[in-house]
Amino acid sequence: PLQKNRYLFNNAHTVSFNQLVPIDSIYQLRINSSYINDYQNLNSSVSSRFYLPFDTVAFSEVNSIYKGINLLQTDLSLMANSPKYYLKNLLRLQASWLQDKGLLITNNNNIDQRMNARFFNISNDFKIIKTRRKNILEWASYIGYAAQPQQLLIYPGLYAYLLNNNSPYNSVLQKAEIRNFYTDSYLSVRKRKGKFSSTLKMGVNWQHKVLKSYLFTEAAGVFKNAADSFSSNLNWSRLRIYSEASLSYENGALRVSGTMPLSFTAINYSNKDGSGIRKDGVIISPNLSVMLQLSPKWVWGNTFSYNNRNFGEAEQVAEGYILKTYRNFSNNRSSLPEQSSYNVSSYINFRDPLKTVFL
Repeated sequence: PLQKNRYLFNNAHTVSFNQLVPIDSIYQLRINSSYINDYQNLNSSVSSRFYLPFDTVAFSEVNSIYKGINLLQTDLSLMANSPKYYLKNLLRLQASWLQDKGLLITNNNNIDQRMNARFFNISNDFKIIKTRRKNILEWASYIGYAAQPQQLLIYPGLYAYLLNNNSPYNSVLQKAEIRNFYTDSYLSVRKRKGKFSSTLKMGVNWQHKVLKSYLFTEAAGVFKNAADSFSSNLNWSRLRIYSEASLSYENGALRVSGTMPLSFTAINYSNKDGSGIRKDGVIISPNLSVMLQLSPKWVWGNTFSYNNRNFGEAEQVAEGYILKTYRNFSNNRSSLPEQSSYNVSSYINFRDPLKTVFL
């Protein structure tokens, strides 16, 4: 039996509501809503030692952390299913409130960390599929907005020589926020003839993201900005126009499939100095897969993929240091990374569904 000191007694509370509302013989509305409240108390300790060429650095930490969790989600789904088409529209609302309070003792010094993290998201996902005599048409559209403000407050004030001109102060406050708007729409046509099936897909998506962060020092109840290198203000937009053609062939134990994605991507971004940077390019990323069923238990597979160009993400070009914990600053300032890749693999799988080992 499991030892009692390994039991986990949670403090979670959940409320949910589910309702299916028939509108007519084709359409129906489904409502799903849930709320979760939880809190956790965590205790831990760690000792670390780093051996350097001319010195040894050692420190210990004892942590006592309280976590407060609140999650809310509501889904409104409109669905239709008829012999001529299938339709689904999902409207989703999400919100969360997270609160962490931590008391740390490190090398006989007390440090109090308090973090508040909120998240809000609203999105709508629409899809309709229509059947024709010789093909299947699909049109989909997604649109979403998310906001994620966070703040971290640390007592007492640390790194006075770095943040406050070597003057003592009471606390340090880190504020950061990410706002993201994203939309993606596409139209696809699927067709099957004999042992061949093909899909042609064309679409466009656009993303706009704003990332802001500020660091403040507090003394006698007065907050003031730290050095400019501890702030960031990134505006990012990315437009992608894409198409994708795929073809597959099945004949008994043999299955061959290939995809040819082709896209044009244009990225514009600017940091706090206001200077704009633009990068664009055509991206080609074909892939091919060949699978052969050697026997009921053995499968031989081969894959190939190539990507001529791939751009990085907004967080990789944001300027300014961000305080993540009392002993961790991060800075991702760099030029927008680009990379190309290819992959070739061959494998053999064995599976015996009548003989299975559970671990």
